[in-house]
Amino acid sequence: MKKAPTILITGAGGFTGQHACMNFIKKGWRTVAAVRTKQHFSLNCCSVECDLTNFEAVRQMIQSVDPQYILHLAGVNSVPQSWDTPLTTMQNNVLGTLNLLEATREHAPKCNILIVGSGLEKTSQPKEPPLHPYGISKTLQRMLSESWHVLFGQHVVIAKPSNLIGPGPSNGVVSLFAKRIANEEQKNKSVELKVNNLRSQREFLDARDAVKAYELLLLKGQPGLTYEIGSGHSVSIQEIINIFQQMTSVKIKVIDQGIKENGVAKMDTANMEKIGWTPKIAFSDSLKDILHYHRSLH
Repeated sequence: MKKAPTILITGAGGFTGQHACMNFIKKGWRTVAAVRTKQHFSLNCCSVECDLTNFEAVRQMIQSVDPQYILHLAGVNSVPQSWDTPLTTMQNNVLGTLNLLEATREHAPKCNILIVGSGLEKTSQPKEPPLHPYGISKTLQRMLSESWHVLFGQHVVIAKPSNLIGPGPSNGVVSLFAKRIANEEQKNKSVELKVNNLRSQREFLDARDAVKAYELLLLKGQPGLTYEIGSGHSVSIQEIINIFQQMTSVKIKVIDQGIKENGVAKMDTANMEKIGWTPKIAFSDSLKDILHYHRSLH
């Protein structure tokens, strides 16, 4: 009987990390979840505590786990947090990635690594620099990953997803809307949502579709290449609220602050389509599942 492959998932306690763990557990892979602390991690798989900014800790983890695949999701993933703590953002997103690449190069050189960046690194104008410390950290992370493939021959693939949504704990705008709606449904009260700009357009992708893309990239991705992952279309904040309004009996009141937001470039998914991936989950179904998740907490 063929031995199940071993995958190490960093940031396994996060929103996408939990979806990734569930996917690979279901697939029958030996799934090892790397988390900063096991205190709140409850998924049924092997887990290991590791501070990725500590090279010795990372080295010991790689030696112990001996992974064939690594899905690197760990790091600061909040733009506001990156403004508040730019140094911590750089340490986690850049140094943490470098430590992982180096420890793997030394102790698991044949390992396939997928580094997950962010579509927020990309601006609507290609020559514009990143717009925030988070974007800078992700740009540096991608450059490191590409360089370690070129310089040392490591099997490193980069994924750049758009805004991820889906059921589960998340601080994203869609999840926050659903949480407010579910809370007010319990009181049979109207919901007041404050938004920066109702006309703001964003591209969203269900995290469950993203995880399927990550799996495919680990198996078929071309080393050194960046794969953009998205739904292929953008929706406005107004459209999101309209869909939620159709799903609830409580009245949604909107306060539009009219704050101008920077344009976000559309994801180019041509490379993903070449390896056979397209998203499967409809946007409205994602919203329905998110609202159901928050209702289930009451």
